[in-house]
Amino acid sequence: MTHKLIWSLRAFAVLLCTSMIWWMLWVDFQRQDLVEATDFANSCYVAGKIALSGNVALLYPSLSATNYIHSRFPEIAHQLLSTLPTGSNPVWQYSPLNAFLFSYLAFFNVETALLIWQILNGCATVAIAFLLAKSFKIRVLDAFLFCFSFAPWFMMIKFGQQGIIFGVLPLCLGYWFAQRNRSVLAGLCLSITFLNPKYMLVAGLFAVIVFCRNRRVLPGFLMGVTFWITILLLSTPEMVAPWLHGLKLAELYFFDPHFLHRTFIYSSLPALSILNLPFEFRIAAKALCYAAAGVVGVATFLVALKVSKRMPKQQFLLLALTLSFLSMPVIEPHLLFYDLAGAAIGMLGLWKLREAGMPNLGGISILLWLTISCYFMIFAFQFFKPDPMVFVVVLTVAYIQILRSLIAYWRQPLAREIVATDSAARPVLAAR
Repeated sequence: MTHKLIWSLRAFAVLLCTSMIWWMLWVDFQRQDLVEATDFANSCYVAGKIALSGNVALLYPSLSATNYIHSRFPEIAHQLLSTLPTGSNPVWQYSPLNAFLFSYLAFFNVETALLIWQILNGCATVAIAFLLAKSFKIRVLDAFLFCFSFAPWFMMIKFGQQGIIFGVLPLCLGYWFAQRNRSVLAGLCLSITFLNPKYMLVAGLFAVIVFCRNRRVLPGFLMGVTFWITILLLSTPEMVAPWLHGLKLAELYFFDPHFLHRTFIYSSLPALSILNLPFEFRIAAKALCYAAAGVVGVATFLVALKVSKRMPKQQFLLLALTLSFLSMPVIEPHLLFYDLAGAAIGMLGLWKLREAGMPNLGGISILLWLTISCYFMIFAFQFFKPDPMVFVVVLTVAYIQILRSLIAYWRQPLAREIVATDSAARPVLAAR
C-alpha cells in the first residue's frame, strides 16, 4: 500500500471509531429503553443483582423445569428493568462465577454499569492491540482501530457481551506468553475462557495445535480449567447441577421450532444446517453435524502438524492463533454474529502469514473482511432479508481454502529444498 492510502485508511478508521463511540455514549445516557434491551442489562446485570442478594439459586430454572419460561430469572429481570418488552424471557447461561463477578457492577444503576463494562471492554481492546502490535509488526493504534471498527467487535462492546474480556483477551494473552516461552502461564491464561465456554473450545484448539511444538501449554490449560472447576465446586457446589441443566435447556431452545429465532444473526454452520431441516430429523442431524465439526477440528490439527515442520516457532504460534479464531463458524454450534469478533485477529494473522510464502492468504483475509462487513450492513440497515446460510457457507469455503493453502505450502518442492539446504549448511557453519 502507498503511504497516502495508509494514512487515508487510518483517518477513515479514526472517524468511524469516533462516530461509534459517540453513538454508544448517546445510547447509554439518552435511551434507557435501548440500554435495558442490551444483553448486558437483561442478563449480566440481572445476574449480578441476584448474586449480590446471595440467592444464586434464582439464576437457573429448577431441575424439574422443561424450559426457561416462568422461571424466576426473567421475572426478576422485568422487576429491575422497567422498559423490558412484555413477553421477553431473559436467561442466564453462564456459570455462577460470572454472576459473582458482575455483582460488583450491580452496585450501580444499569446505565452506569453498562458504561463501566463498555469502558473495561475498550481497555481490553487497547491491551489486545499492545499484545499483538509487535508480533504483527503494525502500530498499536492501527491494531486498535482495526479491531474496534470491525462490526462484530463493536457489537460485542455495544451490547455488553463477555466475549472480549473472557474470550479474545485470554487467547491473546496465552499467545503472547507462549511466544516468550512462558508455556504454563500461557495455558493458565487460556483457561480463563472457562468463563465463556464458546471461547474455551477455541482456546482448547489453540492449545492442542501448539502441542505440536510446545508440550507445556496444553497441560497448563488443563490445570487452569481444573482450577476454575474446583473454585466452582467449593463456592457453589449446589449450583453445578442447575447450571448444567440450564445449558441443556438452552440447547433445546436453540433448535426448538416453536420459538421465534433471529436466525439472521446465527453464524454457525452446524447450527444453521440443523435448523434448515424438518424438526423430526434434527436429533439425528445434530449428532451428524457435531461429528462433522469435530472432523474439521481434527483436520485443522493434522494440517497444522504438517506445516509445523516448515515454519519457525514464532510463525507457527501465529498460525495456531489464526486457525483457532477463523475455525469458529465451522466448529462452534452456538455462534452468533458478534462472536465473530475474534475473526479480526484471524484476519490480521492471515495478512501477516502471507509473508511466509502464501500470498493468497492476504486475498482470503480481504474476502473475509468484506463478507462479514457487507453482511452486517445488509441486516443492520435492512437492505433486504439476508440468508445466514449463504453467509456461513462463504466463511466455511474461505476456511477450507486456508487449509488448502497450508497443504500447498507444505508440499512446495522449493520449501523442501530450502529446509534440506539449511540443514546441510548448519554443520559447515558450525565448523567455521
